[in-house]
Amino acid sequence: MSVLSDRTIRALCAGVGVGLVKREQGAIAIQPCSVDVHFAGVRRRSGQVWAPASGDWVLYPGDFILGFVQETFCMPDNVMGEVSGKSTLAREGLQVHAAGLVDPGFCGGLTLELKNLHHADPLTLLVGEPIAQVKFSWLDEPVDKEYGHPDVGSHYQGQTGPTPSWRLA
Repeated sequence: MSVLSDRTIRALCAGVGVGLVKREQGAIAIQPCSVDVHFAGVRRRSGQVWAPASGDWVLYPGDFILGFVQETFCMPDNVMGEVSGKSTLAREGLQVHAAGLVDPGFCGGLTLELKNLHHADPLTLLVGEPIAQVKFSWLDEPVDKEYGHPDVGSHYQGQTGPTPSWRLA
């Protein structure tokens, strides 16, 4: 398994059909060995109801929200992705997590679990700012059953916004 370079990512994004990554507005931000993803908004939890929120978002110390990104992904059967936070926001106390991996065969937007780890200061998340990065790796061979296959138990195929746990639905 090897991490893909900017050249390979660029070629996969320009590929025939859907392409690896798409962005509605603006260019895909390809870095030397990753793609930056940009904050698009959040859903906040109020009791058991998930309500959408738009625009910039203030995340207070200890707060947890589900965010989503402006990019959509359509992973081939021989590539996986890993999401990590951006260093600038991490140094301000933002923990970014995307549970699991971006599996081969996944198509849709990414839901991010966001938490302000700072003990005193709120963080403002700006729509359109880079919030995380995705690095891609080749698999040693294509998978037998892609994400979304009925036998895999996929719950988030095709998601278009921050999607709460299927267990809470």
